[in-house]
Amino acid sequence: KFFVIFIKLSISTAFANENTITEIALDNLNDEEIIDYIKEYNLKLNPEQLNDIISRFKDKEISPENRDFIDIVTELSIKNDELTDTINYQIIGKSKELEQFLPIITCHEELQEDILALDENKYKAFFLCLNSYASKTQDWTPVAVDILANIKQYSDLIDGLNWTEIQESNKIELLTKLLAEPNYFNITNIDEYLEKRDKVCESILKDPNNKDLDEFPLISEMSKKDRIKFAVLEKNFGLSLEQAQVLINKFGDDIETISELGENANYYRGLIRSLKFICDEKNIDQISEVSFETENRVINANVVEREIKDIYNRDYVSQLYRPIEEDFEREEDGIKIYKAGKSTDGKFIMETHSPGAVYADETLKSGNFKEAWNKPKVKSQAFCTVTSRQDMLIATNTPFLEYGFYDFEQGSLRASGYEDISSEAKTPVIFADEDEKYCGVDNKINKTRNINENDRSRIQADGTRKQPDYIKFRKSRFIPPQKAQEIWENSKKAAKQFGIPIVIVDQDECTRRENEELKNMLQEFSETRNPELISKIIVKFENNRRGNDWGKDDKGNSKNTDFEIDGQSSTITRNSMLHSLITTIKECKDISVAQSLYETLNIAIENEVNKMKKPGAKILNEKGIPVVTKKQMTIEEYFSTGRDKQNRNYIYMSSYQ
Repeated sequence: KFFVIFIKLSISTAFANENTITEIALDNLNDEEIIDYIKEYNLKLNPEQLNDIISRFKDKEISPENRDFIDIVTELSIKNDELTDTINYQIIGKSKELEQFLPIITCHEELQEDILALDENKYKAFFLCLNSYASKTQDWTPVAVDILANIKQYSDLIDGLNWTEIQESNKIELLTKLLAEPNYFNITNIDEYLEKRDKVCESILKDPNNKDLDEFPLISEMSKKDRIKFAVLEKNFGLSLEQAQVLINKFGDDIETISELGENANYYRGLIRSLKFICDEKNIDQISEVSFETENRVINANVVEREIKDIYNRDYVSQLYRPIEEDFEREEDGIKIYKAGKSTDGKFIMETHSPGAVYADETLKSGNFKEAWNKPKVKSQAFCTVTSRQDMLIATNTPFLEYGFYDFEQGSLRASGYEDISSEAKTPVIFADEDEKYCGVDNKINKTRNINENDRSRIQADGTRKQPDYIKFRKSRFIPPQKAQEIWENSKKAAKQFGIPIVIVDQDECTRRENEELKNMLQEFSETRNPELISKIIVKFENNRRGNDWGKDDKGNSKNTDFEIDGQSSTITRNSMLHSLITTIKECKDISVAQSLYETLNIAIENEVNKMKKPGAKILNEKGIPVVTKKQMTIEEYFSTGRDKQNRNYIYMSSYQ
């Protein structure tokens, strides 16, 4: 009894540190009392202490409530060997229904604290909305985070809910939408939302400076222009200005490419078009008069984002390389080996991941590749992949081997960009910088001038971990023979462990083929002066140049000579490509045609330069997460072969003159 009193006193007054309290409790509390104290006071346990408690009560007769607790903790610890770093044991007793979400929730301390802080009605509303949303997608964390951030603004609405009516109608979708965004209209009754929203929006459009708006602080603090945009967006779509801008930033650059991917895709293409029109400053004087034929829509921004991501995901998966019989090369040590592009004139698209590119633990270093991949760690909810094509092979850092994938579930695409998006996957919602932008496969490849990125969910809808579909082995003269042999042996070992084939990508063969295609395109332009070829030639060259950029050797020399694709005397360089284009244009007898072609060339070069960004310094964003700033290349850099070591002036190619 003395120790019980001491532990209570210590916990309530911070009389001792957490480790000391835990040790005293474990040494002096008997039987189920220790479980009660873990639950009640969230005693901090290390992995050994947790395993000891699980073992102690594994076959012991205890109360049904404590048996449930031990069973749940046991299951969570099996899935996550870092569980004790983040779990708040009080979350386990919150409700039986929450169990399906615990593997993710228990990875994030703030998420657990926010849920535990909810009163009974708010928790009921939170779970009702979360459960409904999660039944449609495995990517439910954005909604959970948004609801927890805004739910306190809806106390009156929640306390007045008719729970039976909510669950028996479509109002649960409206409730989910409302709770996941700020309470702009001071809604206190779910049935008044549409009427009150439209009334406020009409008031703004009649007089953006209306003093009555002062009772809506979130609206009154906006600028006049933003109020008008906000009112048009809310009235027509039920989306706020902030939500519209996020959707435009992520999907606005490339939304036209999804036009042929189904009826749903066409709807979202039209939606993003409308959002861009409304948010464009040039249209501010006319947007209040435009009818979008969508009034009284109630759109959930999270649903829009999730469904557009799934549309892009279907597009990716439909084009990804799969080993087929026609590509079969041989069998070695019981492993089937294929060659990418063998049956498709050298064409293929791959999505791959290089384990250990950033960090490698001892399991990976020892060659236990399957064990390393399937370690019970779920703090980082996603892994990064790179999308490559025969003309953009992207020389990723490959310390061990590369995993290839072609079978991704809907909901698995969490973030994407045609740059390194500096993603952070250990937060409840994957964070990425301003370069998180979605596009079709072709544009993803053609815009990549550094390295592109997809963030894929580690865990599938059935709770299992996503496994690689094949091992990619890159054959290239740029890889030293000893390193190539090491990667080959690793590839065979991993293929056996996973029970999957190896797919060979012959980089030298790809670049030779690409070089011939470029020569043919330049010859065709010389004969036809077709302006459409100019951009295609430059993009194809830069794709291959980036795909064959192997960095520098130990002495600081480029492994791939200057601007060459293939490293042989007959290959096309950037200088020779530009020289060929310019020479053809100069030979035009019609000055107006030549002038038009020059303008097309300048635009193509400018577009190319705009894609090229240099990594800069790491800075902290508003959330305290480090991101890498990037700056664009200049025209001078594009036409240069480097800088003079003495005066640092650019050294230009002959075509620049």
